[in-house]
Amino acid sequence: NEGTVEFRAHYRQGRRAGSMHENSRFARVDGQWIYVAPIG
Repeated sequence: NEGTVEFRAHYRQGRRAGSMHENSRFARVDGQWIYVAPIG
């Protein structure tokens, strides 16, 4: 009842491009997946 997700987001703020990367841990509580914390 635990899992991980890898998120990658790319965005633009005005003329500047940026990105974000996170590996996250989730736990299943009462049938719903809840974000726990970043990994690493």
